[in-house]
Amino acid sequence: IPFVGILIGSILPIIMALITKDSPMYAVGVAGVFIFVQFLEGNFITPQVVGSKISINGLVAIIALLLGSALWGIAGMALSLPTVAILKVIFDSVPDLKPFGFLLGEPD
Repeated sequence: IPFVGILIGSILPIIMALITKDSPMYAVGVAGVFIFVQFLEGNFITPQVVGSKISINGLVAIIALLLGSALWGIAGMALSLPTVAILKVIFDSVPDLKPFGFLLGEPD
């Protein structure tokens, strides 16, 4: 649920802008800044950083999501891909574990 976080995170600043400023346009400006920053982060910054650093095999990603949801539900699904990414970085860094890193995705 990617848009819930930005909604929850922006409610308090928008309410504060409504309470403390004379015009509701300040609240609109705060919402606009949140939307703009979220757009940049979600569409440009994160894919560039994560995509260039870690390439996880699609099948491994699906298996990780299924196992995460079976073990811990929605929280497991949210944590499964970052966990696999961390494991891939560790496996790629340790010479004896490089074959496991290769199974998780493209080699570095």
